[in-house]
Amino acid sequence: MNLNYAQQKKSSYLQWFIGGGITLAIISVLVIRTLMMQGLPYDEMFLSSYALVDSLEIPPRPGIAGIIITGPKIEPVYFKIDVQRAGLRKLDWDEIVAWDRTADVKIRATITDDGSLVFDEVTDVYCPGHTSAGRIIASVVKTWAYTPYKTGTIRFWFNVASTGQKLTIDVRGLKRKPGIPGKIDVFNGLLYYIDGLSRRDVNSNGIVRF
Repeated sequence: MNLNYAQQKKSSYLQWFIGGGITLAIISVLVIRTLMMQGLPYDEMFLSSYALVDSLEIPPRPGIAGIIITGPKIEPVYFKIDVQRAGLRKLDWDEIVAWDRTADVKIRATITDDGSLVFDEVTDVYCPGHTSAGRIIASVVKTWAYTPYKTGTIRFWFNVASTGQKLTIDVRGLKRKPGIPGKIDVFNGLLYYIDGLSRRDVNSNGIVRF
């Protein structure tokens, strides 16, 4: 009898202890929350019903304005001397000057689909009075090759004695290759392969008449 009474009393104390601990924990949380919110403006302490609605971000509706299209950047390509081609030779300008200080040579050539430069050394080389210089220049120019982005006719005018442009290149006869997608830009790069000639002495967008 006394044993049961003692156990009941012990259980009652334990319940009171647990209940008191829970109550104390709740009061502590409320006190801490109150202290933390004392420094906040009134409108930040409580969330009104309309504030919740205003804070929701409405996603864009399907359409052009709501779609972002991404993809790889499209780089341009350059029509220029292809220095990776085998057999390419540089023209030595100082050698031409030493050979013929008044050399005046014009060459009309065709750029093929693979970028090769071809011409007839008899009908496409114009160098009256400067045959030796014409032969030297033509033998080197014939080895030139270009990146395969344009085809058509290209003309060169080597005017050694000129006080202005000593080399004029006419690219009006060149056209973009049909197989290149329209979204890719094709620009002209370096169109000659010469040592000893300054770029300021070259007109890469001139007119050469035969």
